[in-house]
Order: sequence, then structure tokens, then C-alpha cells
Amino acid sequence: MALTATDVRAKRFTVTRRRKGYERSEVMALLAFAATALDQLAAGRSPSPPLDGGQIRTTTFGSTLLREGYDQGQVDDFLEALASTLDALAQAPDSSLS
Repeated sequence: MALTATDVRAKRFTVTRRRKGYERSEVMALLAFAATALDQLAAGRSPSPPLDGGQIRTTTFGSTLLREGYDQGQVDDFLEALASTLDALAQAPDSSLS
């Protein structure tokens, strides 16, 4: 199932405290950027700046330990779904998400 900008903006992750997690602000910044890109694609425009599934897959975040961060497994799973959505849109540039 393709994700929409609304899906990305609404996504919440479990906060970790006593095990490694991802820096929350870094994850949220990427999701905000991705949501804007999906909005642009839904409007029939190319994202500016460009964003594709490969970029999502190679993004790294600072890690946390003994302080709050986002659950790494949940973030990784969601980012893979986001990357797959962007890959699908790149294969069918005339399609849009509503």
C-alpha cells in the first residue's frame, strides 16, 4: 500500500529510554521533508529538492542510549515502506497520490 503525505505526517513511533534509539528530531525532520515531497508528487510536480527511495534507505540518524529516542525497528520498517512508495512513484511518474 502506498503511503500518502498524511500517513507520513501522522506517523508516531514508540519512544525508547533504556536501549538504543534514533534521534527524534532527525527522524521527524526526514518525515517532514518526505511528506512535502509526497505532497508535490500528488500535485503532479517533481519534488524539489529531489527525494527517492534510495535516499531514504541510505539515511542515517544519530543514536540514543539512556535518553529518549525512537524505536529503531519501527522507524526502519516505516522508512522501508516510504522508500517503496517513492520507488513505485518513480516507476509510474504520471501517477499521483491523493
